[in-house]
Amino acid sequence: MQYFSLLTKLRKCEDRFEIHSFEDTFGPRTDDTPFPTRIRLGLGEVLGLGLGLGLGERVEASHQLLVQFLFSVLFSIRCPLVLCGHSTNSFCFSHPLNRYNNMKLLLLSLVLLSFLLIQGEEPRNINIQNDSGVKIEIYWINPHTNEALLQSNPVVYPGSTFALNSFRTHFFEVREVPGKNGKCIGQDDTCRVGHFIVNENDDQTVFINKAWEFKHQDNKSIARDTAGELMVECEKKVLASIEEKGSSATEAVSEMKKCVEDNVAYQMEKVNEEISVQAGIRKGLALAWENYTCSDYDLKTTTPMREDVWYNDDEDIERNVQIMLDRPASKIHLIKDFISIEECQAMEDAAKSKLHKATVADGKGGSELSPNRKAMQAGIRIPWHKEDEGHPLTTLSRRVYDYVNHVLGLNIEEHGQEDLMSIQYFGRGEDDAAPDQYTPHCDGDCNGMQHRPGNRMATVVVYCTVPKKGGATNFRNANVHVVPEVGSATFFSCK
Repeated sequence: MQYFSLLTKLRKCEDRFEIHSFEDTFGPRTDDTPFPTRIRLGLGEVLGLGLGLGLGERVEASHQLLVQFLFSVLFSIRCPLVLCGHSTNSFCFSHPLNRYNNMKLLLLSLVLLSFLLIQGEEPRNINIQNDSGVKIEIYWINPHTNEALLQSNPVVYPGSTFALNSFRTHFFEVREVPGKNGKCIGQDDTCRVGHFIVNENDDQTVFINKAWEFKHQDNKSIARDTAGELMVECEKKVLASIEEKGSSATEAVSEMKKCVEDNVAYQMEKVNEEISVQAGIRKGLALAWENYTCSDYDLKTTTPMREDVWYNDDEDIERNVQIMLDRPASKIHLIKDFISIEECQAMEDAAKSKLHKATVADGKGGSELSPNRKAMQAGIRIPWHKEDEGHPLTTLSRRVYDYVNHVLGLNIEEHGQEDLMSIQYFGRGEDDAAPDQYTPHCDGDCNGMQHRPGNRMATVVVYCTVPKKGGATNFRNANVHVVPEVGSATFFSCK
């Protein structure tokens, strides 16, 4: 609605309307609002930015401002364009768009926009199980030209499975291949044709049976089918009980409830057993992988799932974040340029006189030495009374709390939290038989149970200096390997 109120004030292309504040027109600014604080708009540009904002939700956050800019170019047919970026990421673009220049930008915008739309969606894995008894071919149908493009190479044989990697709403055609006699087994010897569409769910499989029936199954349909079978079974039991015993409505409801509870409990028991088996296999593989990663100094940081930007209101600074693991109960993030040289020096100065051999929790509220942790450490008490003076240690600690609150949606403050901990690992060469290290452990309970209030639920590791070789942080059960960079930080949480 805000855009309509703007458009009523602009009657022709030469008119100008200046927005002095984002909040004045578009409402409060959020942490991830990728929008300039000052814009001078022509009519075409208002239309363009309106469409750009709507479309921007379909692509990565880091691409949204570019999408908005591209649409402003597409619609500003003959108006000068002036955009001034956010103060922490300042840029200005000013160009009188004549028709020739506008056409060049228009073509460039369309190319870039197509690329962004392709990049903005995760592909889906689809398996086609050919149980039809005949050979088949699989084609992708181009939505713009209706051209059929062969995907199988060249045929899928009876009893085999063909794997595809495609995107939501993509349309595929399956064609029966004639036999050696040149005929198919369809009606009047015709070759049968079928279709399926990729949906938004995971673990998709298309089953094709001998009757040329297509069954499209995915993680959600399997869950629905299982639930439906359970309800049918319980319904039969209750109806039989009513017929045999003349059960009342209240008794029938109770029997139905007990039947459902028993079946759900049985299904959960089977699932938990499978999870336990799979977890044991995964941990065994992770142990072997850890030994490999520790001996391979050239192993790079794991490729992130995606990249994001964190805007810190307190500092008015944006930082790039790599999302390595993003589960409801566990997360691993890498944050670039998290700690400054001044803050590192302040930590080193505060820890110098307190360094001692590193310890681990003893399970009784205290600490003890352990062969699993070889390093020097020192606790650093934060001088919160100097926060208003901009003390580097308070600035760093506040930044840690801000990021944890940003990711986990909490309201953590400094009261009751652990002090900063300076940990120093010393290298003595590749041939060192007992190098400084911290062997696999959990920052909290390792029993797989839900988080208990009062236990540690998040950790931020910042890197002030890094070795020439080694020094990586390895999350073996998550298959994530982090090679440290000076000034970066690793955030991980488990709850």
